[in-house]
Amino acid sequence: MSDETILCARCSNVVDPASENIWQMKFVAFAGPFDLTLPGNQTIDDIRREIEELHRLLEDVSEREALEAVRSFGLYYFCDRCYREWREDPAGSEYLA
Repeated sequence: MSDETILCARCSNVVDPASENIWQMKFVAFAGPFDLTLPGNQTIDDIRREIEELHRLLEDVSEREALEAVRSFGLYYFCDRCYREWREDPAGSEYLA
């Protein structure tokens, strides 16, 4: 295999971008000690206050602590078949029993 070989993250087959579709998926997940509320019935002022509170909480967090709070990230490639299957069932319900 060359350095340019791309494997499907799901089935591990070699994917050739010259002869088939290839899907690149970027996942980024952050975790930290802060619970953020998703905007629902919040007003702009509510959201502004929440951002200001988060900023206040982060003032004493070092860059190192912030970096250590990042839990996972990844760049994955899928062949066309696996991407279509993943798109229909991203959580993999066959594994959730």
